[in-house]
Amino acid sequence: DGFSVYLRTVRSPWLLGLFVLNIVWCCFMMHGRMYLGMHSPIDLVVGVALALLLLHVYISVDDFVDAWMTSSTVFVPAYQLAFATLL
Repeated sequence: DGFSVYLRTVRSPWLLGLFVLNIVWCCFMMHGRMYLGMHSPIDLVVGVALALLLLHVYISVDDFVDAWMTSSTVFVPAYQLAFATLL
């Protein structure tokens, strides 16, 4: 559900270009880290899988959090503090 929303967003030519640029940048970073011996291939595969999982979770709850934050501003500072601490 959340990933399909993300794919619908990427249909814009500007956002698609930005998406491709980010993918290319990530590939360069992964290659450089492997070349320098900082990471093994399994590290990179697990990192990409974890990033995709977190992206899916974020996309799934993004609309709910936006609606909650704009409907009531009472708990927004507490939410921001808790979210910043978790990150």
